[in-house]
Amino acid sequence: MYKLFRAASIGIACTLLASCASTNAVLTERTQLVEYYRVFSFDGSTAPRAKMIEAARTGIAMSGVTVTDARPIPPAQMPERPGRYQATDPLKTTQFAAFAGQAAGLLKSADCQGAVWTARTIRGLGDDSAVLYLCMWEYRGGYNLDVYGNYLVTEGGISVKRLGRALAQPLVGTFEQTLERLVNDVAREMQTASGVKVLFVEGYPEPTGESWWTQSRSITSSK
Repeated sequence: MYKLFRAASIGIACTLLASCASTNAVLTERTQLVEYYRVFSFDGSTAPRAKMIEAARTGIAMSGVTVTDARPIPPAQMPERPGRYQATDPLKTTQFAAFAGQAAGLLKSADCQGAVWTARTIRGLGDDSAVLYLCMWEYRGGYNLDVYGNYLVTEGGISVKRLGRALAQPLVGTFEQTLERLVNDVAREMQTASGVKVLFVEGYPEPTGESWWTQSRSITSSK
């Protein structure tokens, strides 16, 4: 009888421990830092610079986010090739960065030396938010748009904002989808202004390919 009781007790304890482990896995908050970039080309476009800039600003405004942008003085001579953003981390070599961990990555920004237009905006959903930097390059063959950003994705844990995000997801999509939609809005508006078909050159992570990518909101379909 004692052996049966002891075996049953051990079984119940193991079940409870397994249940607790599963519960802890769900409740434990996990945070991941993701870097994001996109490069679009409007090769062959002869559209005025001001028109392309206003198209980009219109695309950002469609997401209802605030934006800070600038129009630096263009290079004295039109370059043969488009420039390229450089991700910079001002705290990388400081003692503070060693203690900041993943949060230090959020301080990265994009250096767009030579760009004719730059912008900074924040796209958020629930606890998740991404800081995006946009750089427009003008060159002899047309225009390029670089987008660089980084964000923290938080999973697990208990949060009112996270609950709100989960409830909103069926309506607005995942955080990655809302981020991609903002960038695609900009590329699509610039495509209309440029008079040429936009080319997705490269990016990371890979485009998610949801229905809004391939249907009416697709950047690969001219209006």
